[in-house]
Amino acid sequence: MASRSVGFLEKHAPSANASLHQGEITDESDGEYVGTKIWEDIGTLNADTKSTTWTTLRPELLSRQPYLNDLNAQNDKLQRWLVVERNANLGANDVCEALAINELGPAVKSYVKALDDEFSAIKNMPTKTSETASALRDLSTQEDTARQQVNAYVGHRDQKGCK
Repeated sequence: MASRSVGFLEKHAPSANASLHQGEITDESDGEYVGTKIWEDIGTLNADTKSTTWTTLRPELLSRQPYLNDLNAQNDKLQRWLVVERNANLGANDVCEALAINELGPAVKSYVKALDDEFSAIKNMPTKTSETASALRDLSTQEDTARQQVNAYVGHRDQKGCK
């Protein structure tokens, strides 16, 4: 029953839901949960900011660290599961599975790395200078490239009629 009511549990009993899903991905509902958490974490990390100066923006961004930590944990689960699926050759006869293995996994991995790199840079930049601004622009370009990979996967998935 719990695996069929992920949304309900997440809303009304988040700690129970987290306990059910803190292990590895073992079935479709675990995979759906990990996917949901990845997109929620990314959404929170990329949410609009209220701050307008580096002095106030930096702490606001750094306060989102728990979401980055969770994103990394969920991504690690996803990447381990994709290795299992790749080794079982599950994408050989299923185009949707092949897209997840060959496009989604690498795209999410790249995107998470880009966010990790950005957070690391932000932590190490207590003040914003022209040099740090340039570094942040470069990291933003890295994130945009990774986001394009995710968007390409979504386009391919939709073209193939995958859910």
